[in-house]
Amino acid sequence: EVALFTHVLDGSLSAAVYTDRCHMERGLQRLLCTADAMSHHSTNWTTPTTGRLPSGEVSKLLASFFPNKKDRDMVALVQALKANTVEEYGTSYIEYAELLAPVAERPERGAFLATARAQHLEEIHGYTEALAGYLSGVRDISA
Repeated sequence: EVALFTHVLDGSLSAAVYTDRCHMERGLQRLLCTADAMSHHSTNWTTPTTGRLPSGEVSKLLASFFPNKKDRDMVALVQALKANTVEEYGTSYIEYAELLAPVAERPERGAFLATARAQHLEEIHGYTEALAGYLSGVRDISA
């Protein structure tokens, strides 16, 4: 939160980045809830059916949700899931309902959200700086 606020204050990023991040979090929550509902043949795709999904399925869902994420960043996200992993009858599950809980409320479970947010900020800031660098070499031909 502080890093994003600092970038907005110094003008290097728009406040719209916060809105974009909120959309990312809601989209991820919707994806996980939908997968959970579909796996249990539920018609309510907005509320968790069980609040957990098999670890492998969550990894595949993350890969589909973040198709352009660098390998090292995807590894960091998957690593952050470990605090939300439970074993039951020899199967590893991710308790995804807590993945998106506010970090301040559950710091031990907030590693995933903190990692996703940090990566989002880094990606947006990197893209903005690269674009600004490119555009600084382009001269205005309308003048």
